[in-house]
Amino acid sequence: MLCVFNFTPVPWDDYCLGSEKAGTYDEIFSTDAPYFGGGGQIFNETVRTVDEPFDRFRHRLHVKLPPYGAVFFRFTPDQEQKGAKE
Repeated sequence: MLCVFNFTPVPWDDYCLGSEKAGTYDEIFSTDAPYFGGGGQIFNETVRTVDEPFDRFRHRLHVKLPPYGAVFFRFTPDQEQKGAKE
């Protein structure tokens, strides 16, 4: 699980994060959801990692973040990594 928080009043439409493994991230919780009192304006479709280094990570991903909010993602590794030993 990846938990991302935005403690600023600025929404981020293209926030970049690093990921050690390639795969997809599915949004499972967002404080912007109307159910939780949010405006329902920011939603992440399934986000796929890009094979480009970011900081000390091998891959990167780009997500949308609501202002003063949090978004939680569930990670699913690519098929070729599922059988690989760490």
